Amino acid sequence: MSFLHSAGLNTLVEIHYRAHTKTEVRVVAAERVTRRPLELTGLDTELKVRPTLADALHH
Repeated sequence: MSFLHSAGLNTLVEIHYRAHTKTEVRVVAAERVTRRPLELTGLDTELKVRPTLADALHH
């Protein structure tokens, strides 16, 4: 993603809560423009946010 706004944040939260008992959702946020909204809302502590796809797949 190159941009993340409230609709995207809401979608991530919904996916996380629907999937949490079945699978782990990981979010790749390499750029500040996508990472910062997650930090500001505290979602970076709820979601598994990783800086690269390789890192997300490794964990």
